[in-house]
Amino acid sequence: MIGHIGRFTEEKNHEFLLRLAADMKERGIGLQLILAGDGPLRTDMENLAAKLGLDDDVRFIGIEERVHALLKTLDVFVMPSLYEGLPVTLVEAQASGVPCVISDGITEEADAGLGLVKRLSLKEPPRQWASVVLRAAEAAKPDGARIKETLRRQGYDAGENAGAVMKLYNMNWKKEQ
Repeated sequence: MIGHIGRFTEEKNHEFLLRLAADMKERGIGLQLILAGDGPLRTDMENLAAKLGLDDDVRFIGIEERVHALLKTLDVFVMPSLYEGLPVTLVEAQASGVPCVISDGITEEADAGLGLVKRLSLKEPPRQWASVVLRAAEAAKPDGARIKETLRRQGYDAGENAGAVMKLYNMNWKKEQ
């Protein structure tokens, strides 16, 4: 199962994702594409999916509150964005141990260093993306302890971040005294 979580806007490039799914289907590669989110282009993308003959292959599930649970059902998270800073859903996918295939329009800092991220140019055809997605789905995944430790070292530990914020508050409070 392939998935994406994101607002249906131009920069998220859902059209590319649907064309990728159509290419895979055309080549006889079974897939289920889950698209979570909402936005101004959702109806356009639903229409494009129907036009591409993907009615049975793509599910538009709207806004999903249980992101971690959804991510755990995916074989691969795909993010073909035209541009992004640090997408939270990409970090969440890596934290869930899900392999990610992303565009080169996403900053390199979004890779948490777990070996789960494969970057491709949007100039590459959907067929090349499909090959990378299939390999990513079959690749070995890191264990939970390694994920947790790597993310902690990368600065994604809530406890450590809360402690750092408290130190800042205390420093500012002492200055005001």
